[in-house]
Amino acid sequence: MGNYFEVWGPFELPRNTEEMRPRVKELLAESEYNDGVDCAIGCYSFCLQHGKTIKPWYVGMTVARAGLLSEAFQEHKLENYRDVLNTRRGKPLIFFFALLTDEGRFAFGSSHRQKILWLEDTLMGMAFSRNPEILNIKGMRWRREIVVNGLMGEKVRGRPPQGVMQARRAFLGD
Repeated sequence: MGNYFEVWGPFELPRNTEEMRPRVKELLAESEYNDGVDCAIGCYSFCLQHGKTIKPWYVGMTVARAGLLSEAFQEHKLENYRDVLNTRRGKPLIFFFALLTDEGRFAFGSSHRQKILWLEDTLMGMAFSRNPEILNIKGMRWRREIVVNGLMGEKVRGRPPQGVMQARRAFLGD
């Protein structure tokens, strides 16, 4: 099988961005996830939950030795989170997607960069489909500019043509 990604979270964050990293460290220490996910490589996503709806606002990745926790709470990321929190209601959450070996141990090293970039790009596409206001800039140009009528981009007004409905069923399960 090779490598695979495991999801950790969601972890509820305080709205004060200065308290986020210490709070996640506490939550990790108290949980079943206290096995080193904070130092793992992979991806992460900052989200807001409003009622039962969870919207992703930022997707990031790291292959650095410092790991996911360090990457997710760098100052420029906290600025992005603050921008969202200052203009939106909801409970802030974070998910971690750590890369594991087929033996279930954390994978390390930049040799895994391509896999992690692939997941980041995939997650950004999924996030964009749920929230076109996602804060990511890198890799978002075509997602924001390209329209496939009725499938990606602007929604078709009125009843979509049969081909669009069948394509939606095929690709989106609608």
